[in-house]
Amino acid sequence: MTTRTSLAKKWLFASILIIIASVIILYKGWLKKMPQDYTVGEVTEIYHPGKGNKQAVFIYKVKGNAFENQVSIQEGQKPEVGEKYIVQFPEKFNGKHGLMRLDLPVGGDLVPPKDGWTELPTSVL
Repeated sequence: MTTRTSLAKKWLFASILIIIASVIILYKGWLKKMPQDYTVGEVTEIYHPGKGNKQAVFIYKVKGNAFENQVSIQEGQKPEVGEKYIVQFPEKFNGKHGLMRLDLPVGGDLVPPKDGWTELPTSVL
């Protein structure tokens, strides 16, 4: 009986983990499909976790609020601390859930409006 109970607990635990992972993946996909606004973010730190790709920590401001997030650095990307890139965020979240676009670097003279741009500025494209 204890073997069955142990096996049932393992299956329950695995099922819960799968459900949680699925919800997170669906939520991130939903956020990306929403209309996006854009601003400028700055890389503040680069680190390598024990597993996976290097991570770039970045900060950005929207409507006077500062946000911090991180993005996985893909092969061929070489961001440096202090560099600036476009950050996209769902317009309905007022800046939360920003994603730094390491494929869209920004020169030092580009200053975003307080609320961000509704479309990518042509100087970045």
